[in-house]
Amino acid sequence: MVALVTIFGGLPRKQIQANPKNAAAVIRRATAWRLKGELKIAIKDYNEAVRLEPKDAIAWEGRAHFWIAKKDYDKAISDCEYPNSECSGCCLCAT
Repeated sequence: MVALVTIFGGLPRKQIQANPKNAAAVIRRATAWRLKGELKIAIKDYNEAVRLEPKDAIAWEGRAHFWIAKKDYDKAISDCEYPNSECSGCCLCAT
């Protein structure tokens, strides 16, 4: 798991320091935290990514995965149904 956070967490951290509005880097860092089990940290990054890029389906999907990890399925579905995202049928929306 440490290697996963290193792979996903190291590069995004540098990218975020260089450009705090880099939503893609924030999403990658949030995913690393979620996969590590650090959900309180992950949700802050997912919320920031959604704020930075409200039409980015990957941000919404990532946050939906977070809600699934927390067993809050209503919020996960809500994130998948967000009307302003440009989702092309991610794994959650397609089911």
